[in-house]
Order: sequence, then structure tokens, then C-alpha cells
Amino acid sequence: MTGAGATVERVRRRPVVSSRTTALGLVALAACAEPPPPPPTPLTLDLGEERVTLAPGAMIHDIAIAAAPGASEYVPRQARVRPGDVVRFVASDAGPHALRFDAPPSAEAAAFLDESGQWRGLPLVGRASAWLVSFDEAPPDRYTLRCLTHGATMDIEVVASASGPHR
Repeated sequence: MTGAGATVERVRRRPVVSSRTTALGLVALAACAEPPPPPPTPLTLDLGEERVTLAPGAMIHDIAIAAAPGASEYVPRQARVRPGDVVRFVASDAGPHALRFDAPPSAEAAAFLDESGQWRGLPLVGRASAWLVSFDEAPPDRYTLRCLTHGATMDIEVVASASGPHR
């Protein structure tokens, strides 16, 4: 009981947290946190007698090719790549498919195809036969690929920066 003139002060008590409780909380938080991602592993292509290791961050884009009535069909129909990436065209039927790039809009892109010897590939004859095209040091441009056997085309866009987004 309080007397006249006395004031009552309410004190908020904080719960007592022991060091054991704190340690358990920190362990629980650490268990929930995602570990940092591992450094990217360079991709390696096994080409039979050779193995090629791509630059860090480079990607391999697979394009399936199959003949459709009156045309050749690419899946996907377009690709967006960065310098250093590789596009692998794979026949998903018995073929044949004779693939060649049309003349690109820029002289730099045409010079790239000349210097790299990638204007056209060997015919794809047989299921799972493949042609690899490296866009290492390729200038930004839109490269149109044509199947000379079936007439269908697809576009490959090389974006300017090695840090640009893939699609």
C-alpha cells in the first residue's frame, strides 16, 4: 500500500537472456543462412581427341534442329549470347541439315566469321550430330543462320558485353 504523495513507478523488466540462449539463436540463424555459391566451374567440351575449356562465365547454348514438312525447325527459334559463349546445333532427326550464316549487317561480324572459319559447318547427317560455333571475341550483331537443305532461318544475337544478361 502506498501513502499519500507517493508515486508509483512501473518498471518494465526485460527478459533475462542467457549466453546459452544467445548462442543457440546464433546457431539457428547460421543454419538458416544460405552458404555463398561456389565459384563457377569452367565448362569443358569433350570433342573426341580434344577437350576445350571455355572462359569463366561462358555458356553453352543448345539448339535442336529437325526437319518439319517444308521447313527446318530450330528449338529455340532465337538465341541471345555473349562473347565467349558457344552455340551447339544438334540434329534431333536423321537429317541432313546444311547450316550456313547469312551475311551479317556489319563488316566486323562478317570479318569475325571469315577469321574464325565459321560461315558454315559440315552437314549434320544422323541424329545427335552437332556443329559447335564459338562466339569468342564476336562483335555485337545479329547473326542469321540458314538451313540450306530446308530453307528455315533463325537469329542469334550477340550482345555487347560479357556481363550482359542471357536469354
